[in-house]
Amino acid sequence: MDTSKPDRSREYTTDDIDRMPEEMRVELIDGKLYDMAEPTVSHQRISFNIARLLADHIDANPDSCKGCEVFCPAPGVYINKKNFVVPDVMVVCDRDKLSVRGCEGAPEFVIEVASPSNKTMDYLHKLVVYKNSGVKLYWIVDPMDESITVYDMRSKNEEGYLVEKYSFSDRVPVSLCEGLEVDFGKMGK
Repeated sequence: MDTSKPDRSREYTTDDIDRMPEEMRVELIDGKLYDMAEPTVSHQRISFNIARLLADHIDANPDSCKGCEVFCPAPGVYINKKNFVVPDVMVVCDRDKLSVRGCEGAPEFVIEVASPSNKTMDYLHKLVVYKNSGVKLYWIVDPMDESITVYDMRSKNEEGYLVEKYSFSDRVPVSLCEGLEVDFGKMGK
């Protein structure tokens, strides 16, 4: 297989992902490959600041998020044979899911920082994958409209999850960890 130009018309699996060169930045959603954009400075700053706040809280309050670990940049997440994603930030509380190649199964908490080229991926495709795989909490941080969309997959409604919207001037509670909030008013853009 010529991995420099994958055949986008065929279906792929995570076995194919494992054989691709590291410099090929792709995700796999329902067997279809999607290119990943290079993150901007703003994107990286937001991801890092969120991850730092989460990790600092977990370190200072180990009982609030028992056994959880924060990753940024996140390693690849092997949801199943047809789905492989690379979140911007993730929190894994079941360390048995961690392997040499990444996270085997759904992390508890995923954060994606949206960019113009990946909005459909984050708000539609990944939302469905995360919901169906067992992710408990999913945030989409959108620097373009300065919003945070929180999907709590544990709180069921007709869509299968609870949705809350916040702005970059809000403190956003992290429902998985007692007493944890992310103050987006202090977040660098």
